[in-house]
Amino acid sequence: MTKSAFVLFAEAFRSCGGQLIDSQVYTSNLARFGARDISRSSFLRLERDFLPQELTGNLQEEFQRLATGVSPQKN
Repeated sequence: MTKSAFVLFAEAFRSCGGQLIDSQVYTSNLARFGARDISRSSFLRLERDFLPQELTGNLQEEFQRLATGVSPQKN
């Protein structure tokens, strides 16, 4: 995923109520976008807390809106 696509995804994810993205590896590049290096036990606690929560919006539509500046057409 390109950096710009990641930024758009993260923004769309947050807009839809997402709170945790697992990047697997912490890098200084991810830190530029707000990543934090946390312990495995902290990650597992956050994962347990956040996974049961459903997103509050349509992630695909929100990503498309951010990427194109146009809301998707409803059929």
